[in-house]
Amino acid sequence: MDERDWIVLQTLYKEKNITNAATVLYISQPALTNRVKAMEKQFGVRIVNRGRRGIQFTPQGEYLVKSAQEMLWHIQKIKETVLNMEDKLSGILRLGVSTFFTDYKLPGLLKLFKAQYPDIEFKVTTGLSSQISHLMHNQEVHIAFVKGDHRWISHTYHSYQRYL
Repeated sequence: MDERDWIVLQTLYKEKNITNAATVLYISQPALTNRVKAMEKQFGVRIVNRGRRGIQFTPQGEYLVKSAQEMLWHIQKIKETVLNMEDKLSGILRLGVSTFFTDYKLPGLLKLFKAQYPDIEFKVTTGLSSQISHLMHNQEVHIAFVKGDHRWISHTYHSYQRYL
């Protein structure tokens, strides 16, 4: 399986519907169905059960979805490491940002950062602080800007307003 297959599994799991997943992935429904069938053939198991109300993952499919999250995270880490082996910094910086911070503080910070590190791209995810906190705990973002107190596994940094 390649990176695209892992993305297909994640998207299917999120959407629970082949038509919706195909739309999100910008491919046709038959192409997506064929891709799922090929994965099922490769593993020799049924990954999803199709029904009138969408799809349901089999236990094997659930395991593959969990593995997809791990594999995509691992692939991303490999890409970042390889890109940063050169003298210049490049790659994608994944940010999780609360809505208020996105509207008022983030644009100026990103502009300053981009001026200093032009080869770094940003992937910004916005939402409630509790959602962003969850993304940080799952290592889906590198940096999180949240409001309020949140339990962290390791280090805690308080009150970004003091520094910005």
